[in-house]
Amino acid sequence: MATIDEIKNKLSSYNISSSIHENCELIDFRYLSKKISNFNPYRLYIFKASNFPDEIITHHRINFLIIKDTTIPDFIINNNSKNSHNYIILNDNNLPIYKLIYIIQDTFDINTSLLAFQKDIINAIGSSKSIDEIIKLSFSYLKNPIILLNSMYHTCSYYIGDTIIDDPSWKYQLEIGIPHPTYSLLYNQNTDNRKLGESNDEIITTFFPEVMKCKEITIPITHNNFTIARISILECNKILNSSDLEIVKTLGKLIYPLLLLDKRFPSQNYSDFDSIITYLLRTNNPNKVLVMNSLSSLNINYSNNMYLLVLKDNDNVNSKTKMAYIKQYISSLFPNSIVTIFKNDIVVIFNNKNSYERFSSIKIFDDFVNAVENYTLKVGVSKLFNDFLNLKNAYEQALKSIYFGKILEDKDESIYYFDNYVIFNLVHSFLDKEDLNNILDSKLKKLILDNNNDLYYTLNSYIQCEGDIKQTAFKLNIHYNTLKYRLQKIEDLYNMDLNDTNYLVKLKLCFIALATKKLGGFGDVHNY
Repeated sequence: MATIDEIKNKLSSYNISSSIHENCELIDFRYLSKKISNFNPYRLYIFKASNFPDEIITHHRINFLIIKDTTIPDFIINNNSKNSHNYIILNDNNLPIYKLIYIIQDTFDINTSLLAFQKDIINAIGSSKSIDEIIKLSFSYLKNPIILLNSMYHTCSYYIGDTIIDDPSWKYQLEIGIPHPTYSLLYNQNTDNRKLGESNDEIITTFFPEVMKCKEITIPITHNNFTIARISILECNKILNSSDLEIVKTLGKLIYPLLLLDKRFPSQNYSDFDSIITYLLRTNNPNKVLVMNSLSSLNINYSNNMYLLVLKDNDNVNSKTKMAYIKQYISSLFPNSIVTIFKNDIVVIFNNKNSYERFSSIKIFDDFVNAVENYTLKVGVSKLFNDFLNLKNAYEQALKSIYFGKILEDKDESIYYFDNYVIFNLVHSFLDKEDLNNILDSKLKKLILDNNNDLYYTLNSYIQCEGDIKQTAFKLNIHYNTLKYRLQKIEDLYNMDLNDTNYLVKLKLCFIALATKKLGGFGDVHNY
């Protein structure tokens, strides 16, 4: 623990200014590179002025250390109210972040081993030691194999000393440079792990007995809400204690600035392909000359038939890291197609060449389905198109197919095709501009208002089965003659002619409209 006055005194040899209204006791500190809204009165928050929150809504007195790289917000400096916040302003912008962190950590009276580690790492960084040398130095404290991965889970650095690695997962990672397929699958299916993996404050413990012999301790290193790297320790020589865990966390904080300067650790992976595709997906009327020239310069054949696929994460974790990893895998499945990330969804422009073959008929379709199901994705597939200028329309088709598929079909399905929902789309577009009453058949409306559930679902199933009595009876799990009796009752009570093909089409559109409106039953129809 430390007090705000002690921190001020520790920094007194530097150019600082301060306003301390109450000498608060602090239990820890956080250095933040992005704005947050929730604050703890027992924590010191270190911000650059350029990243300082626009407002602070709290009844507590909050403690700040502000690095003055731009003008300090007036609401902090000019606040003389009873609950005004404590702040220390570091006017010396030349003090490196890692040295500042070392000073603050020293003030919090962290254990001797951690202090020695911090000193060694800071000296190594100051001496321009490589990341490999820093990882090797960390091994001497942790006594366990240590590995540094980038956002694509590629091995960038490791050190194992004399340890013989017999853990299948780590052995594969060290030899091949990418995760063991079973480990990768199990990790990405573990929603809790991935939630932790998006936080810079959490230690992740992983153990999958199917492919691991020892526990793995991981600290993610994030930048702009994106995991740019991971430091993992294999607990094969000794169990890590609380001091060791602090060493791992500290290592992540101290090498973070180095990783931002290393091309192996991109904060986002954008290419020229991504730029032109993003332009096409965002623009209603793209510049044709610009698009054609850009595609030509990238050697993209824009005359082939194409499908556009949108892959959405069905876990709702909003995991940028997961999608970045899956993007790499999908790219390996479709080497002749364009794969990018747009609005945290994976977008695939699948090159169907000159074929009109359905996407579900491609050779590697089964592998693709397995990947989609294993990584809990939902996929929308557009209609065939052959002009990049129609990319946005194809993208909207793919999104709509997921929407229609999830509300109208079996939610256990993973892949939805816009070709199957063309009529649904027409009805949906109609209802965007027109009242449901303009499409709803008056006889069907009467049946709904009578609250006759059995007859309603019988008729709905009959329409879904396209008038096939045998298939409808099987769907409803009733006897053939029972179904015929119900259909005759519907005709008699509501004067419907179920032998009229045109009327059956009309009913089909009505049921689609009801499903699209998510009525799914009877009550809401009173409003129409």
